[in-house]
Amino acid sequence: MTQSRKFSFRRMMMVVRFCMPSFRIAFILYPAVSLTIGILTTILNQWEIGIIFSGLLSLILSVMLYFFPLFYCRNASPVVRTMLPATAAEKMTVLAVACLIINPILVYLPNMAASQILGLYCEPSEFLKLAGSLNTYSFSSKGLATVVNAFPPLVTCMFIVATRIRNTIGMAIGMTILTIVVYSVIAGISGAVMAIHGTLNDIASNPDFARVASDPDNPEFTGMVLRNIMPLLYTLAAVAVSYTVLMLTLAYRKMKSLQF
Repeated sequence: MTQSRKFSFRRMMMVVRFCMPSFRIAFILYPAVSLTIGILTTILNQWEIGIIFSGLLSLILSVMLYFFPLFYCRNASPVVRTMLPATAAEKMTVLAVACLIINPILVYLPNMAASQILGLYCEPSEFLKLAGSLNTYSFSSKGLATVVNAFPPLVTCMFIVATRIRNTIGMAIGMTILTIVVYSVIAGISGAVMAIHGTLNDIASNPDFARVASDPDNPEFTGMVLRNIMPLLYTLAAVAVSYTVLMLTLAYRKMKSLQF
């Protein structure tokens, strides 16, 4: 019997049932870890020294997000997944929804909820107040942009998992780490340039800024620099979205060519 090429929600749900055992452990473990880290980071952020440790804990969330697609490899070989009686569009939809929608919700929502609730009782350090919680996740456009900026390594991992037949896990880990390094270098250089350029413009246009800049130990100096970096957060988010769309398109085309 010839399989219809038209998108079928019935076949897509069959793919969901096939993939569910692979993702089940993540659906249970991710919210528990996220909630725990949210509680710990909110408590630690009350002190300047605690920010260092809360930042290290936040790295765990990033690793969870980036490598979520690896769960797709748990219960079936790439050959078996390729031969599933479903179209590339149906498989791609299931994988994209799991990795780009469900995954961030599992990773960040419990964390943000814990931070918001405990934030009513825990006072953040002065540095975090000045920084506008730049390094924390929150229910805001800034928080959304921060999450979107984590998509390039994630979608790279997803692309490898979806399209590689051999050495899938090793290649996915290697390419994901490479993407993290490249994206971090780009963000770091761009952030430094914007911070210096914006701060110099502020100093030239306002004598008060010059007074603040003359004393780097002044708490207002940190806030001034971070304010000049903020536009970069949204610019990088736009780049991340573009990269995500590109990789999804390439993954779909590759999966379509692998159909038997």
